[in-house]
Amino acid sequence: MTVLDKGESPAVQQHAVGDVMSLTINKANIQGDVRNLSVNIADCTINNADIQVAIAQLGGIEAVLEVCARHPDDTEVQINAVGALWLIASRNANNKMAIAQLGGIKAVLKTLVLHPTAALVHQQALRALASLSANNANNKMAIAQLGGIEAVLEARARHQDDAAVQQQAMVVLRNITTNNAENQVAIAQLGGIEAVLEARARHQDDAVVQQQAMAALRNIITNNTENQVAIAQLGGIEAVLEARARHQDDAEVQRYALGALRNLAANNADNQVAIAQLGGVQAMLEALAVHPEDAEVQRQAIAVLLNVGCLNPELQQQIKAAGGEAAIKAAMQAPNASADTRKWGWQLLTTCQ
Repeated sequence: MTVLDKGESPAVQQHAVGDVMSLTINKANIQGDVRNLSVNIADCTINNADIQVAIAQLGGIEAVLEVCARHPDDTEVQINAVGALWLIASRNANNKMAIAQLGGIKAVLKTLVLHPTAALVHQQALRALASLSANNANNKMAIAQLGGIEAVLEARARHQDDAAVQQQAMVVLRNITTNNAENQVAIAQLGGIEAVLEARARHQDDAVVQQQAMAALRNIITNNTENQVAIAQLGGIEAVLEARARHQDDAEVQRYALGALRNLAANNADNQVAIAQLGGVQAMLEALAVHPEDAEVQRQAIAVLLNVGCLNPELQQQIKAAGGEAAIKAAMQAPNASADTRKWGWQLLTTCQ
C-alpha cells in the first residue's frame, strides 16, 4: 500500500493519491486497503488545497463514501472516513457541494447514529458537518432537513463531558444558523439554546468551547426577537458576561461574547436594561481597556454600548458616569479603528452628552 508523506511535494503526493485510488478501487474487497484509503487521504489533504482538488478529480470522494457504506460497524474505518471528508471539504466550495451531492451528509449523519457511544467518531463526524456547512447555504439546509440538528444535539448531550465533542457541536450550530432563519427557529424549538448554555457552563475553563458557544448564541439570536427573549430568560446574559470575564485575555472569546451581547441588546429594551444591571457597561469598558489593539473587540464593545444606551437616557448617563466618554474616544482615535467604531463612537458621544 502506498504511504503518503505530507512532506512530499504536491506532484509526488498527487501520484501517491493516484496509486491509493487505483489500488483501493481495484481491490475494494480487501478491508485493509479500504481502511487505509481514508487515512492516507486525510494525511495528504491537511493544509494542501491542490491535493484536495486532485483527490476529488480522482474519485476520492466516492471512494471514501464507499468506505463508509462497506464497513458501517467498523469504528476505526468510520473515524478515518468522516475525518477524510472533513479535510476534503475544508475551505473548498466545490468539494463541499460534491460531497453533499454524492450523499455525504447523509453518510456522516448515519455514522453518528450507528456509533452513539464512540466519542472519537462523534468528534470527526461533527468536524465533517462543520466543514460541509461553513459558507454553504444549501448544505446548511440539507443538514437540517436530514435530521442533522437533532443528531448534533444528541451527540452533544451523549458526550457532554468531552470538550472536543462540545467544541465541534458548537461549531456546527454556529455554522448552520449563519444567515439561516429557519435553522435558528428549529434549534430553539429543539432545545438548542439550553444545550449551548449547558456546554458553556460545563466547560467554563475551555476557551475554545467558550468561543464557539458564544458564536453559536450570537448567530441563534441574529434578527430573531423570540430567541433574544428566550436566551435572556434562560440566563443567557449572565452566561455571556461570565464567559467574557473568565476569559478576558482571550480576544476571540471577547469578540464572540460581545457579538452575542450586541445582538441581545438590539431593539430590545428589557435586555438593554438587564445587561446594564448585570454589569455589562463596565464589562464593555474593561474589554476596551484590555484589548486596545484588537480592532474587532473595540468595534463590538462600542456596538454593545450603543445598543444598550441608544434609546435610554438613564443608561446613557450610566455609560458616561462609568468613564465611557474617555474609553470611547480612545477607541475612535486608535490607528486601526474601523469605520464602524468611529461612526458608532460618535453616535454614542452625541447621545451621552
